[in-house]
Amino acid sequence: MGRLVYDDDEKIRLRRGTFLVLYDVLARTLRNPATRKETTPGNFDILFQVDEAERRALNWLVGAIERGVPDAMSLEVPEMIAEHKRWIMSRPK
Repeated sequence: MGRLVYDDDEKIRLRRGTFLVLYDVLARTLRNPATRKETTPGNFDILFQVDEAERRALNWLVGAIERGVPDAMSLEVPEMIAEHKRWIMSRPK
């Protein structure tokens, strides 16, 4: 089993192969200029083209996040997301 751990020591468990499928679809999509279009400065539309196995892997990741990160279903999530986006943008590239 693969394991993704973040700062607060929550764990997301998926099979290592599932992580590889997720890595492949995200890297293939996010790193390919043909799949993203800047709509306004710093904002992009991203075209994901996934097969059924990739779609399932993404759904498993969503489920793992929901189970592993109790805050994911919190009413404060929009504020938390905005706060963490600001933090991400403050980090060096």
